Amino acid sequence: MVFADMRSKRSGSDSSRWRITPVDSAADGCVHALFLEVFGIRKPQVWWSWKYGRRRGLALGAWRGSVLVAHYAGFARQVFWNGSIVPALQVGDVMVRASERGVLIRRGAFQRCAAAFLERYVGFGRTYVLAFGFPNLRALRLAEHLGLYVRVDRMAEIEWPPLADRPRWRSRIRDLRLEHDGPAVERLWRNMTADLSSEIVGVRDFDYLRHRYSRHPEHVYRMFVIEARFTGRALGVIVLRQEGERWLWVDWVGRLAALSEAVSQARRLAGRFGAPLYTWASTALAARLVGSGRRVTPLDVYIPSCAWTSGPDPKDLKSRWWLMAGDTDFF
Repeated sequence: MVFADMRSKRSGSDSSRWRITPVDSAADGCVHALFLEVFGIRKPQVWWSWKYGRRRGLALGAWRGSVLVAHYAGFARQVFWNGSIVPALQVGDVMVRASERGVLIRRGAFQRCAAAFLERYVGFGRTYVLAFGFPNLRALRLAEHLGLYVRVDRMAEIEWPPLADRPRWRSRIRDLRLEHDGPAVERLWRNMTADLSSEIVGVRDFDYLRHRYSRHPEHVYRMFVIEARFTGRALGVIVLRQEGERWLWVDWVGRLAALSEAVSQARRLAGRFGAPLYTWASTALAARLVGSGRRVTPLDVYIPSCAWTSGPDPKDLKSRWWLMAGDTDFF
């Protein structure tokens, strides 16, 4: 199916070179081939289905004849913002065939594909109010030049040395049990929203944790519950993953008051393997993550907001995203 007219006056009038269509990226072999060409990675079908299936992912493609030359996608993510749950899209799998990269200009294949996607899905009066992503500076500058994005934040890497694996008197830690801990996760998520009324945070309820981590088709994650030692009450959930010689703190669900205890417990878990602990964090989160020996390194990873369509003022979003490594699709 081809949209009757996927362009606006803003995106130019040159419709002869490319046609823009919706793409079922979970099943389209042309998308898979372009992914291999651009990123040098071949992904199994189960990964595509996990990522795009059941309309979790939406995508448009730009075609030159029968050849897919550009692809732009977004993945549905509910976020808590200003006291409400609102639908958002995480932009990803942005790809342009090498032969088209000389026309990364206004009215080029990338610009037309991205603009058509944002016009269809993102902004006031559309299905998704917010959009965000994790481009590097080069990609961000191109999108800013084309009028598509405006930057609102930047990610940083935070690393801590491991702690000795000794019992903590305040808390203890155990493996999360999906068949048992659902109510505790839901309570922790509600508590987290109460603490983050001024931030924008992706929903981290039980269904999200189950799909994102326990059902991931490629990676193995360890999910732990931190409990108060004397009452047994759950204080938070931490998600870890081994990354080479380091341990990555992927995600957190819980009250802000328990974050320092979470840092200590995560470092203690990494200490079992004599490995440092690290995470990725946006500005709002990085300011709250402390711990002795902490090292903060700005990353070439930025958080943009949509500038192409009418939507929330980027000034109101600046440095308000609460994002960790697990909010990306890199890990």
